[in-house]
Amino acid sequence: MTQLSDTPTRYGAVSRLLHWGMAALFAAQFISAAAHWALPRENTLRELLWGYHTTLGVTLFALILVRGLWGLANIQRRPTHVGLMGQAAVAGHVVLYALMVIVPGVRLLAAAGGT
Repeated sequence: MTQLSDTPTRYGAVSRLLHWGMAALFAAQFISAAAHWALPRENTLRELLWGYHTTLGVTLFALILVRGLWGLANIQRRPTHVGLMGQAAVAGHVVLYALMVIVPGVRLLAAAGGT
């Protein structure tokens, strides 16, 4: 049976679902942004993908908060990362988490300000 919570030897099903689900949504988000900048105006694909950009962004922002809360709830049980590669993985994830909060946070503030 699949363990929902994290253990010292393995991430649980919820952590893995949030991780890979968000990775897929971030890929879709980047594709929509790339299409917006790369394709000419009045392009059907550009407009279709850009139409999902805000919805994806808000969904991802909410999932970031859920994932952060889930991670904090499991912090004592999470697998440890040892050695230089482990430290690099932790540092990279800290930077990614910071960007996942800062970038949409700034955009939400800008939207609230009317720009």
